[in-house]
Amino acid sequence: MKWYINASETEQEIFREWLYGVMRMHEVEIDFVKKNGEMRNLKCTLDESKMLFEVPKSDKVKAKSKESLSVYDLEKEEWRAFRYDSVTCIKFNI
Repeated sequence: MKWYINASETEQEIFREWLYGVMRMHEVEIDFVKKNGEMRNLKCTLDESKMLFEVPKSDKVKAKSKESLSVYDLEKEEWRAFRYDSVTCIKFNI
């Protein structure tokens, strides 16, 4: 969590692009701290083949944020978001 905050803007951008790429290809488990301080584990993806519906084109063209990432929650089958600076662990299988 502190790594992202202390990273340079270039390092943060590389991390955001890397994570976005991983999310487009894999199911990912993200552990992060919610705004209220509670720990959360989110099983999510951006791989459209793993979503239970077709993603409308309007959702595909959302502007990327430097603060957070919107992802598809595989358990709740809904869209969720997390802040990059709150991530404590990322797990996925290749």
